[in-house]
Amino acid sequence: MNRVKNFMLALAGVILVIPDGFNVPADPDLWWHLKAGMNHIASCSIARMDSFSFTAFQAPWTNHEWLSEVFFGMVFSAAGD
Repeated sequence: MNRVKNFMLALAGVILVIPDGFNVPADPDLWWHLKAGMNHIASCSIARMDSFSFTAFQAPWTNHEWLSEVFFGMVFSAAGD
């Protein structure tokens, strides 16, 4: 009986939590990440200067998301949008 109760509580928790996962807004920088990844692939290097910003053009930049951006660029090149 205790197992059934625990299972029902866990199931109720999952049912309440899963719909909340669909309310996550899209990353507004998706296209920026995609373009940066495609630039990384085209140049075969990781950018060290900011080439996208209007106010800080060519400022030093540490891109901590370069690997995911390369992945996005590869997926986009293979599958499109």
